[in-house]
Amino acid sequence: MFNSDLAAASLVLGISAVAWTRAIHFSPMGGIFVRFVLGILTLLGLILLLKSRWSPEKVRVKGAGDYGLVLFMGVAMACYLALIPYLGFLLASILFFSFTSWLLDRQVHAKQRFLRSCGAGIGLTLLFFFAFKYALSVPLPSGVLWG
Repeated sequence: MFNSDLAAASLVLGISAVAWTRAIHFSPMGGIFVRFVLGILTLLGLILLLKSRWSPEKVRVKGAGDYGLVLFMGVAMACYLALIPYLGFLLASILFFSFTSWLLDRQVHAKQRFLRSCGAGIGLTLLFFFAFKYALSVPLPSGVLWG
């Protein structure tokens, strides 16, 4: 049996610790939001850790799982992050989100599946682009190709 709450709490607290060490170097005003979110994340991780000690949720792991797909998606995300400076946020995100949607969608026929995945990738990218660029005034990388 596997204590899933303990594993999740350890992961959340580990991510919070790493992010907190990186956020120390932010300016006092620039790091307010990041420190606030990390504080809440740490608090939730501690609550989950306490819950895992008092009433653990035991999960029986069945089979080997699809670790190849998880590893492949991790590599694809690393490639996506590496391509953003060259292709720009828009093009890299459309490619990545469309590919991710196509890879994870296993329900419909090939042509319909491809078109739906591309539509989801374009729609999600445009949603993020307009939200960050215009609503939040966050500059997004345009990439070497678009100058």
